[in-house]
Amino acid sequence: MKPQTISLDYCRRGSAAIIFVAVLSLAPLAWTQDRTAEARTFADSVLAMFDHGNCAEMYNFFDAAMRKMTKEQWIAACQDVARQRGQLISRELSDNTKSMGIYRFVFAAKCTEGKAIEDLSVTDKEGNWKIAGFWVRPDLETEKEKH
Repeated sequence: MKPQTISLDYCRRGSAAIIFVAVLSLAPLAWTQDRTAEARTFADSVLAMFDHGNCAEMYNFFDAAMRKMTKEQWIAACQDVARQRGQLISRELSDNTKSMGIYRFVFAAKCTEGKAIEDLSVTDKEGNWKIAGFWVRPDLETEKEKH
């Protein structure tokens, strides 16, 4: 049996096709933008709503798939947490991450009632920024230092 020979021209076309397919498969990575600055701007506006007691307005910005409470339940819980936290004195970003289109910002907040950790996740849904998660909890490390 004679060995099969493949022309150099055929190999070049095959290589070009493989490279073309590889480039096309990587194209979405080039189109994906880091939108951390936009996400942070939205996160800051959400925190401003919380700081000013605009809990009903905040609820309207939650991604519908992430809502675990009715609007009335959210308003009551939000107001209760805001009351426990006290007035904001200062806030600084302590961590931020991005994964699968969700931007997470963790803030250390100094408040009239102590220190708190504010954890806010946001995502872009069809061109509109939405809240994916919002948690406020006491800074337990600071609480340990007091005792």
